[in-house]
Amino acid sequence: SKDDLNGLPLEQAERRMDAIADRLLDGLMDGPLGDGVLATAERRRLKATARTCAAVLAEHMRESRFNPAALETDFGVEDGAAARLTVNAVSGECTLEGRIDRVDEWAAGGYLRVIDYKRGGRDMALDAVYHGLSLQLPVYLAAAMKKRREQSAGVYYFSLDEGILAMQSTDSNEVEKARREGFRLTGLAPDDLDLLQAQSPNFPEVLNVRVTKGGDLYKGTLATDANGFRALMSRTLQKAGEHLDGIRAGLMQAAPARFRQQNPCQYCDWRGICLFDERMDAGRVRRFDRIRGDEVLERLKLNK
Repeated sequence: SKDDLNGLPLEQAERRMDAIADRLLDGLMDGPLGDGVLATAERRRLKATARTCAAVLAEHMRESRFNPAALETDFGVEDGAAARLTVNAVSGECTLEGRIDRVDEWAAGGYLRVIDYKRGGRDMALDAVYHGLSLQLPVYLAAAMKKRREQSAGVYYFSLDEGILAMQSTDSNEVEKARREGFRLTGLAPDDLDLLQAQSPNFPEVLNVRVTKGGDLYKGTLATDANGFRALMSRTLQKAGEHLDGIRAGLMQAAPARFRQQNPCQYCDWRGICLFDERMDAGRVRRFDRIRGDEVLERLKLNK
C-alpha cells in the first residue's frame, strides 16, 4: 500500500516489484512480445530496471514525511470549475487536461510535490520553460496545486534506469555513490531547509541539491521560494496561452526552435514532407538564448 513506503525494506520492495512485473509481462509474452530468445532477454532487462527503481524509490521514501497521495492521476474538466486548471488566452479560455505520474503530500504541513517518471536521465531546464519550449512539468505542478489546494515542495523528474555505470573506479563505495547520484530527483526544489528535510532526512542524496558545510544551499542550486513557484507557473500558463492562440489562429508554418545547439528537424517524423531548409528559410527559425536557472528565477520574480 501507499502508506507503508516510508519504512519498506529494500528487499521487500524488490520482491513486490518482481511480482508486479511478472503479472504485467506474462500477458505480453503470451501476446505481442512472444516467448522467443529476444523477448526473454527483454523481459529480464525490464524486470531488472523495475527492480532497481523500486529499491531506489523505497530508499528515497525512508523516513520521509511525504506519502504518495495520487498515482497516474488525471486532471481536467471533470475536476469542476473551482479545481480545474484554466488558461486565459487572448482567443478565450481553455481547460488543460493531462495525467500526472505521482503526487506526494505532507498533509500536516500542507505541501505537495510532483514527480514525473522518465526513461533515462533528464534535467529540468528552466530556460526552456521560460521560452515556452518545455511546459509539461510546471503544468503538472500548477494542476496539482489547484486541485489539492496545497503549497509546492518541488517538481521533479525520476529517471527509470537500470543503474548501470561506466566508470574507471572499482571502489564499491565510489560506485555506489555515483549510482545514488544518478537516481536523485532532478527539478526545482524549495529553498527552505526544513521543507527539504521533510522530504528526506538525507535530502542531498535524494534531491539534486548541494549543501555547504554550513548547511546552506550552494549558489546556483535550482531552488526557490513560494513566490518563485508562483512566478514559474504564471509564466507557464502565459506561454501555454500563446501556444493556444497560435493553434486557434491556424499558425502551422514550419518554424523550428534552435535552442542549446539542438536541431528539432533532426527528430521530426515529417521532415521528408516538410522539406524545410534553413539555408533558404533562415528567417523562420526561432532562436532562443540559453539562460542560467537562477537567472530565470530572478527574471520571473521581476516579471521580465
